[in-house]
Amino acid sequence: MNARVYSLLCALLAGCVLPDYDVVSSKDRARPDAGADSGLTGATSSELAELFPDAEPDCESCAKDNCSTARTACGADCSDFRWPVSPIWQVSDQADPYVKCLATKCNSQCNVLWGCNREYLMPEAQGSGVTIRVTDAVAMGEVPGIRVKACQDLDPSCQIDVGQSSSNVTNASGRAVLALPRSFEGYFLLEQAEPSDAASRYMPMTVTWSQPLYKVETVLTVSMFKAAAVTALAGGAIPVKTDKGHLVFKAMNCLPQRYVDNRELNASAEGVVVNYAPMNEGTPVVYTRNGLKISPDAKDTSYDGAGFGGAFNLSPGAISVLGVHDDVEVSNAVYTARPGAIGIVFLLPRAR
Repeated sequence: MNARVYSLLCALLAGCVLPDYDVVSSKDRARPDAGADSGLTGATSSELAELFPDAEPDCESCAKDNCSTARTACGADCSDFRWPVSPIWQVSDQADPYVKCLATKCNSQCNVLWGCNREYLMPEAQGSGVTIRVTDAVAMGEVPGIRVKACQDLDPSCQIDVGQSSSNVTNASGRAVLALPRSFEGYFLLEQAEPSDAASRYMPMTVTWSQPLYKVETVLTVSMFKAAAVTALAGGAIPVKTDKGHLVFKAMNCLPQRYVDNRELNASAEGVVVNYAPMNEGTPVVYTRNGLKISPDAKDTSYDGAGFGGAFNLSPGAISVLGVHDDVEVSNAVYTARPGAIGIVFLLPRAR
């Protein structure tokens, strides 16, 4: 694969949809996965063992020995946490040192990075909705005039009065507010609301989270890129076909979403092998290394590649995406590949 193709694929992958977890968190929403005694505003060392009754004894002991000071300082901001550490933990600035302590001092005893797999509960949706903020993958500015649709999984076509739950167009600040019913389980479809010339046109895109983070995050940021960047790939080692679908995924571990691409504590997953089916005419899966550069020799995701990878020229239709870490299935998702569109899939550890 030549350098031109590498750089263009980097632009493609760097434009992946990234939730803006620093904007708004829904700490006030009901979360069945939370519920420790809210009166523990200053936990003592002896009380720490009672905070996570489901944790292993070695984990409880490590937390007491190493993280009691951080837990006491955290106070009520940590009172909603229930074991295990998971992507739905809402971590405030006050709680940040405690979570970092657990991950850095007690990972081996507590299996912080992967212990949540099939062990945490997603909350029930409150039926309020979500704000989708759309940015340009290259220029990084907000993009107005993008139609954003919330689509039920049962309807891959996202038709009105069938599977389309909500629709809105991004305003001048690139934001579209979508009302979601309590029963919503699905994906998001992004397309330009009005026709435009080829040079300024954005490629249609679907966004799928393998676990419904829109139930705990009230603002999510997604990045789109123009079709010209993908069309340019046609002359490279991987000719991107306009009548096929394309997949970009990001694998994540159990750390809360505050730590996605964090320099100190990274929720982007390392060592995840991703496969998809049916493969048909699609390319093999590729992974990124060293700042989102495609590495033809890479066999799994990495921290320095931000957990990204992808595949191209998938036949339109339902695509199953599976993530495996240390021979254990840790994530799976199904999305619909659309002709001429990118499918972004966030692979999170599986909930119960």
